[in-house]
Amino acid sequence: MELNGNNKLMVVAADPTLRRTVSGVLSDAGYDVCIDRSESERRSGVQVVEAVTHERLTLKLGIVVLFAIALLAAAGFLFFYRHTEKEEVKVHAAINRLQSGIPTEAKMVEVVRKAQEEMEQQATESSGSQGQVPKQNFRQAGSPDDESLARQIQGTDRRLKRLEAESRTAKDVIRFYSPSVCLIQVVFGFKDRSTGLPLRYAKATLDGKPVKDDEGHSAIGINGNGPEVRINAFGTGFVVSSNGQILTNHHVVEPWWQDDDLGELLKQGFQPVVSEVEAYFPTSSRRVPVHVEKISSEADLAVVAGDLRSLNLKPLDLDDRPGAAVSGEPVVLLGYPTALDAILARAGGDTLRSLKESASADDSSSLMKELARRKLIRPVNTQGHIGDVLPDKIVYDAQTASGGSGSPLFNAQGKVIGVNFAVLREFGGSNFAIPVRYARSLLSPQIAAARAPAR
Repeated sequence: MELNGNNKLMVVAADPTLRRTVSGVLSDAGYDVCIDRSESERRSGVQVVEAVTHERLTLKLGIVVLFAIALLAAAGFLFFYRHTEKEEVKVHAAINRLQSGIPTEAKMVEVVRKAQEEMEQQATESSGSQGQVPKQNFRQAGSPDDESLARQIQGTDRRLKRLEAESRTAKDVIRFYSPSVCLIQVVFGFKDRSTGLPLRYAKATLDGKPVKDDEGHSAIGINGNGPEVRINAFGTGFVVSSNGQILTNHHVVEPWWQDDDLGELLKQGFQPVVSEVEAYFPTSSRRVPVHVEKISSEADLAVVAGDLRSLNLKPLDLDDRPGAAVSGEPVVLLGYPTALDAILARAGGDTLRSLKESASADDSSSLMKELARRKLIRPVNTQGHIGDVLPDKIVYDAQTASGGSGSPLFNAQGKVIGVNFAVLREFGGSNFAIPVRYARSLLSPQIAAARAPAR
């Protein structure tokens, strides 16, 4: 303790607690006390400086961490942007591949017309060379080879009779059952799941058509001002009940199912939207709207249904007996391979020219309506033999192509034993059909029993 210049006792102590205790005692005794705060303030200043320094270090560290997070976020965004850009390129490529495979109405008619003209010209040029008969070598009667020749004649006769029987079967199938085999058209687009906006072309011409680049491709997105993307898919179906049920493939009614190109759109968050499902029958001049009724969980099969009462169509008989499909036996396939291309190829030159002149829109739907009005939509029949019978498929060699999916496969008794669903492109002699027993679960018990043959 010290007496300062103002006659006050000044308490000097390094320990703050001790200073406060001594000051309290002296104040109670009546002394005028003051405290020397220099040491306390000095310590407080040091603490403040240390605190500020610590805060600055913490702030600097926080800034460094935030900067690092910003760099990581920027890198992540760049990666995501590039990944999204690549996926968008895939989507565009998928749509362009699909659209490039769908020629316009006018182009299809023109291509078929030129092909017919070339075939007629080749036939004319070759007609002059058909008058010459090649020289034949004939054996003398009574030669040692007479018995062998007789056996060959008998074998040939048996084969001819078999071919005649198969031909009669094919003719009967065509005459009795082709009216019940229809061409199915599915028109669909896509919409974004999160926004509900439709997938559309980025730009449009003055007449409303998509703008294309030098390679014939069109940009697409959800923010464009062009028309919505519409894809046409075709397949075959056949009537299986008197209440309008039509049997076909799952991938016909849902073309994006197990499709690699369209799968890119689904991965990008797009949802398929079907705008039209219609059936065209050979005997009708109008289209029949149909809807999906059931889809099989076991096989590539589905049932669609519509109002067919005015068409008076005969349901086809299904035969799933163990002996219905036998290796080596003849089969007949009725369907619409290549869809519009095959229909146009069978039309005459005058019809093609008329279709070209009457074409008012560059889309398949308008052409389908015109072909139906003229009753030019008829199935193609091909014949072959069963190569193998497996538990889940029938292998056969009757030719078909894209558009023939869903075609009925008939045995020699005129019963449907399978539904065509795949073509082995690497080997043209093999196609695959699903045995009709897989369709039983899609039909009501009454209808399934009515379509079954007597066992």
